[in-house]
Amino acid sequence: MNQIDIDFVRFSRGTVIDMIRREGLLDQYHLKLSLYKRLAEHKINLVRHILLPQIVSTRDQMQRSSSDIASLSALANTLLCAIASQLFFAVEHCCKIACALGDLDFARTVASGGINSHKEVYRTLNALTQAGHALDFKSLSRLYAYAIETRMVADYTDFFHVQYDPYQFLLDVMIPAAHHIFNSHRDLLFECAGV
Repeated sequence: MNQIDIDFVRFSRGTVIDMIRREGLLDQYHLKLSLYKRLAEHKINLVRHILLPQIVSTRDQMQRSSSDIASLSALANTLLCAIASQLFFAVEHCCKIACALGDLDFARTVASGGINSHKEVYRTLNALTQAGHALDFKSLSRLYAYAIETRMVADYTDFFHVQYDPYQFLLDVMIPAAHHIFNSHRDLLFECAGV
């Protein structure tokens, strides 16, 4: 995170976390936020250290060999879908961290073990945009919506890897973006909640 949003941190510490503490849910709240952070971190590491090297190797094999191109292509497509899915799950977890730090109702649901729907995450990100914080929640809400839609397309249709080759986009844009978002939200989580 390049610049700390002092107002957001102050609101999160002074309002959200105090409310969670008064309700006796601070341990559960910290546990859930830590879980979101760990899940995002593991998904990014899965992409960077396992899936990405496998797809690079598979694509190299496809260029060198004319035999078994169909099975290598199927493997490459599967790996592309897995990379997209894992990256966007990481972004989703980071967005939930931001929402739980900046919105009372969202935080209460997280602390009590409830589940916030995709619509609630998106609505909360948009509400945080309207609150005038220095953090760019508008871009985050757009990326979140894109991540959910793309993950669904990648999981359920052939379009993602047949008509659209997302390899360079994932490699050049989404992997660095997901890593940056994770690092920013990890820092924000520490600043606001000490987790």
